[in-house]
Amino acid sequence: MSITKNFRKSFIIIITSIIPVIICSIIIFHFVVQFNQFTFPFILGILISINIP
Repeated sequence: MSITKNFRKSFIIIITSIIPVIICSIIIFHFVVQFNQFTFPFILGILISINIP
């Protein structure tokens, strides 16, 4: 009985420590994707305008 109780407690601790990491990685990934959507054409335009004399 005590083994399953400890297992459940450690399982809850693991879940509560993993969930914020997953949420943070999703937010960072989403931000990077949106950042690339806005920045890539901008950087491409700068590079093209630099290459054209």
